[in-house]
Amino acid sequence: MTGKVTLFLLTAIVILWGGLTLFAVATTPLYNVIFVVISLILLYILYRSTTLPLSKVISGLDLLKSQDTANRLSKVGQRDADSIVTLFNSLMQSLRDERLKVQEQDHLINMLIHTSSIGVAILNYNNEITITNDKMAQLMGKENSQAILGEKLSQLNSTLASRLNELSTNESKIMRIEGTSVLKCTCSSFVRNGFPIKFYIAELLTDEIIKTEKSAYGRVIRTMAHEVNNTISGLVTVLDIITAIHPNEPEITEVAQSAIQRCSSLAEFVKSYSDVMKIPQPTMQPVNVNELIISMTPFLESIVSKNGELIFELSPNPVIANIDKVLIEQTIVNIVKNSTESLAITSKNDGIITISTFDNPSQIIITDNGNGIPDDVSDYIFTPFFTTKRNGHGLGLMFVSETLRNHNCDFKLSSSKLTGLTRFSISFPQIQH
Repeated sequence: MTGKVTLFLLTAIVILWGGLTLFAVATTPLYNVIFVVISLILLYILYRSTTLPLSKVISGLDLLKSQDTANRLSKVGQRDADSIVTLFNSLMQSLRDERLKVQEQDHLINMLIHTSSIGVAILNYNNEITITNDKMAQLMGKENSQAILGEKLSQLNSTLASRLNELSTNESKIMRIEGTSVLKCTCSSFVRNGFPIKFYIAELLTDEIIKTEKSAYGRVIRTMAHEVNNTISGLVTVLDIITAIHPNEPEITEVAQSAIQRCSSLAEFVKSYSDVMKIPQPTMQPVNVNELIISMTPFLESIVSKNGELIFELSPNPVIANIDKVLIEQTIVNIVKNSTESLAITSKNDGIITISTFDNPSQIIITDNGNGIPDDVSDYIFTPFFTTKRNGHGLGLMFVSETLRNHNCDFKLSSSKLTGLTRFSISFPQIQH
C-alpha cells in the first residue's frame, strides 16, 4: 500500500513540476531545488517500499535454489519487507525441521536395515536394488551389500535372487535354497512419489526348521524302533523254538533261519535310523585338513577306483580348521561315496572326483563329473530321509548336514549345467586367535 501511494505522489510531483516549468512558473532555482528534494525523498520511500522487499524475495529464492535451509533473511526495518522476511524465515524453518525429520527417519531405517539379521532389499523405479544389507548379500552368496547394489534381481547369478524375482507383490513363501537353507521370503511394496516401490525380505529359518524336524522325526524313529524291536524279539524267539522242535526237518529249519536273518536285517535297518539321532557333538581341536585328507588317501582311492579317478589339489599352505577329526573324516567319506555312485550311474570312462583345499578361508571342495543333481530335487537334497536311490535310506547326506551344522560350517551342494560338474563346498569357521 505504501509503495502505491508513494508512486502516485512521485508521479504527481513530476507532472506538477513539468506543468509549472512549461508555464514558466517554476523558473527560479528555489522551486527546482524543492522539487528535486521532494522527488529524491519519494524515490527513497519508493525503494524502501517496493525494491527492497523485491530484493529480499530474490535473496530468499536464491537460498531455496541452493537448498540452504540454515541461513535466514534479516529484517530491514520496513514493514512490508519485514513481513516478507518473517514469512520466509518461518517457511525455511519448517522446511529445515521437515528435512531433519526425514533425514533422521532415513538414518534410523538404514541403521535398522544394515544391523538386521534379516535380509532386506529395496528396489527403485527401474527394479534395481538401491538399499540392501550384508545379510541379503550373504544369503545370495555374495561378499557384501556393495556386490548387489544397483543390480536387478534377474541379473544376479544367485538362486535366491531368481526365486525372489518370481514372487508376486504381497506374496510370502517358505523356500529351501539348494537344500541347505530354509528361508521365509516376502515381496511387498510401498508408495514413493506416487509410484509403488518393491522391497524384499528374506528371513533365515534353517535352525528353527531343523530343530522342529529333528524333534518330529526323532519321536517317530524312537516309536518305530521300540515297536519293531519288540516285534522282532518275539518273532525270533518263536522261530528259535520252532527250530528246536523240528531239528531234523531241513525245510522248516531253512525257512526259520531265513526269517531270523530277515529280522536281523530289519533290526539293523532300524538301528541305522536310530544312530542318526545319536550323532555326537563335535570335540573341536585345530587340525591341518591337508594332513587329514592325505591320511585318508588309500581308503578314498579304494572307494573310487572301480568307477573313476581320484585327484587331489591341496593348498600349498596349511589349511587349519577347528574340527572333530573323526566326524569330518566320515563326512568326507560320505561325500566321496555319493560322488562315486554318481559316476557309476553315468558309466563314464573318464569319471573324475577332485578334492581341493584352500587356506584363506579354510575350505574343502569336492567335485565330480557324474550325472549331477536334477533341478526338481536340488532343494530337497538335505531334507531328512530324502533320497533318489532305489535302495537308499537318505541317511548319508543327513549325517553330513547334521555334522557340518554342528561345526558351524557353511556348505553347499550344486550342479552346473555349464561345466557339467557337481560341487560340494565346505567352508570352516575362522579360528579366533
